[in-house]
Amino acid sequence: MWLFYFNMAFMVFSAVFLYLILKGKNFSLVYILLNVGLMAFLSMFRSISVGNDTNDYVNLFYNISYGNDLALYSSRFEIGYLYLNKFLNYFSSNHQILLMTTSAYIFFVIGRFIYKYSKSPWLSLILFYSLRFFDISLSGIRQMLAVATVILAYEFLIEKKIVKYIVAMIIAISFHNAAILFLISYPMKKYKLTSKMILIVTFITGLLFLLLDPILSRILLYFPKYYSYVYNSKGEGEVKLATLLGFIVFLLIFIACELLNRKKSYYDNDLSLKINRNIKTQEDELQSLFLLISCAVLFIALQVDIIARFKNIFGMFAIIYFPNSITKLTDKYVKLSFVIIVVILFLAHITAIHLFRPEWQSTYPYSFFWND
Repeated sequence: MWLFYFNMAFMVFSAVFLYLILKGKNFSLVYILLNVGLMAFLSMFRSISVGNDTNDYVNLFYNISYGNDLALYSSRFEIGYLYLNKFLNYFSSNHQILLMTTSAYIFFVIGRFIYKYSKSPWLSLILFYSLRFFDISLSGIRQMLAVATVILAYEFLIEKKIVKYIVAMIIAISFHNAAILFLISYPMKKYKLTSKMILIVTFITGLLFLLLDPILSRILLYFPKYYSYVYNSKGEGEVKLATLLGFIVFLLIFIACELLNRKKSYYDNDLSLKINRNIKTQEDELQSLFLLISCAVLFIALQVDIIARFKNIFGMFAIIYFPNSITKLTDKYVKLSFVIIVVILFLAHITAIHLFRPEWQSTYPYSFFWND
């Protein structure tokens, strides 16, 4: 666990040190390079014992290296991920090339994402760490490849590069089927988060929660390969606890963000009117909808845990939306106090998980591959 505490301390103290030394100049870039670089290093050179699913991915890599037909694994793994393994085997038959290549891609995209869109990169990175996205990166390779590619699709969507958006979505789905849910981001761009929208999503979520069993039964008739995934994760106490905790945390983030982004009122003397000014940008509006969908997915996942994997597709945007919302506080002392409280709470949250439920991700005790 010493590495876990070191990572937390390094993120916090490097933020303070670099801020004092650089005085704001290139602070974000240097901070991201140091901290994302450290995380990427730990991910690239980890042992197969780090992460719940790492060993399974390594075994798949070796099975493909032996020349086995990819069709043998298509019932469990997406075609894009299988071909990625086959491609990497042309360069090396050592499994570390898989961990190094996927980690480099994932953390490059995430680092770039934070640098480009976050107004408080250091806080975004702390959220990335404390919301267990770092742990997922060490275990759920396919999920995080899909999430990283979805981030690129989001960028193309914002920039109205629709062809690139479609290509990125096809690649993301070929890494993990959960990415298909992000296709709703295209029509969602036209909407804003309103009370009516929240009511509609809440109603649909409740309906899906109540009718999930018959819906899944119908779906599994056409996709029987997912039967074991669905019913192996149903009713497990530890699994439900993790999902419930995730739902509560994301719901609190959503509520906090909307309170921070509520309309500002001012009095226009010329018009003699009280005017409500919307302080949300277009990106804020879209990210708020993403966060709402994450909460909905986690609530439905209380029935069947495998559905929680869809949360990661939208949940990653919380590490941008929450810090950007906090920066809108105008009183610097209130803002500082709020940030300190957020950092303490979220680091306490991830510490409690690793102390009392280390088996959820099996990141620690950490080991480098050369110690195998």
